[in-house]
Amino acid sequence: MVKSPTGVHYPMHKPKLLLQGKEVNTVDSYRYPGIVIDNKLTWRKHEERAIDNATKWVMQCCCLARTNMGLSPRIMQQLYISVAMPKMTYGAEIWYNPPWKKAGTKQKMGSARVTCQLMRVQQMASLTINRVLDTTPTDTLDIHADIFPPELTLLNLP
Repeated sequence: MVKSPTGVHYPMHKPKLLLQGKEVNTVDSYRYPGIVIDNKLTWRKHEERAIDNATKWVMQCCCLARTNMGLSPRIMQQLYISVAMPKMTYGAEIWYNPPWKKAGTKQKMGSARVTCQLMRVQQMASLTINRVLDTTPTDTLDIHADIFPPELTLLNLP
């Protein structure tokens, strides 16, 4: 669907793609070496997949961190940094656009939505690593867990 200047949505005509006389089938999204590319190049599907992967791994780490017989906080922190963070940030050089604001507006542009969701996932991990109440401020959690906030992690990728 394409939005016209008047605000009306109408279907977009997509011409057939022919290579060597054979028609190429179109798909909504395609996974190529771990990166999900959708047909509109919005990276939404890949962002959702990255958040789902990170949430899954953080939840598994939470199961390992029982208070009386679980892994130590230091090992939990190493597990989070070595497993969950790479799952969240895989291919971020391509799909991540740092959040920014236009002059005179309150709305953030770029990957603000996905950054907020990644912050929630990291908050779950920090709560588990520190073994504290969930009313503890997130900034304090990250400092005590010795983990960079997601927005800094994504900005400083190699």
